[in-house]
Amino acid sequence: MYDDHEITNDWSAQETGLYEQAIQPFIHYQHKVNPPPFRAGATHFTFDHGDVSFFVMDNRRYRSGPEVIDEQSRTMLGPQQLADLIYWLKNEKKWKVLVSSVPFTRNWRGSSDERDSWAGYLFERQQLLEIMWQTEGVIIISGDRHEHATTLFPSPENKTNVIEFSTSPLSQFFQPLERTYKQVENTDVKVYTHAWGSSKFGALEFNTMDQTSLKVHFDLIVDGLKVWKFDWSLSKAI
Repeated sequence: MYDDHEITNDWSAQETGLYEQAIQPFIHYQHKVNPPPFRAGATHFTFDHGDVSFFVMDNRRYRSGPEVIDEQSRTMLGPQQLADLIYWLKNEKKWKVLVSSVPFTRNWRGSSDERDSWAGYLFERQQLLEIMWQTEGVIIISGDRHEHATTLFPSPENKTNVIEFSTSPLSQFFQPLERTYKQVENTDVKVYTHAWGSSKFGALEFNTMDQTSLKVHFDLIVDGLKVWKFDWSLSKAI
């Protein structure tokens, strides 16, 4: 999935101006080999890998710009994609992984990058969290910040928790001095962070041999070395 730098930094002008020209290379060279879109003309899509279903969001095409100040009116996904995602969350029977091009956590703070992530769209984020807490659990994977962070989103009613693994870049610079990830609210609980290293990626392993549980193993690879591992599990009634 594309993000802002396929157009220009922190793009939020939807399908206007530069978007029409900038999106064409993505459409021709990447989108056309993606799984079929969720609906005709869309760029968000789903695909299955065994017993696990993935929903890949388009976090750029429909988002509100900075001129929309009212929090309840701001949207990252736009009404149709939001409705598609909610339908998938409520009706998909397989284990669910949500893919975001920007971090779902609000813990990266203090710059335009904070407003560019889901931290700038907290009302819509809360809508999604409340639905995810009602499911058997959702795993979120994301990137963008040139760092790694694993963050937990605890259910306030002791229902199923949601977890995010945010890892990037595959090959790019990191920030040796700037540290903006900070837990303040108990809505976003820090599990682990790692900033150093110019090549970072996460490897996820899903074990679905038991129909009532999903076991997830995560490895963080930095500059060719495994620096951290983490195990997570979800369960559901049959």
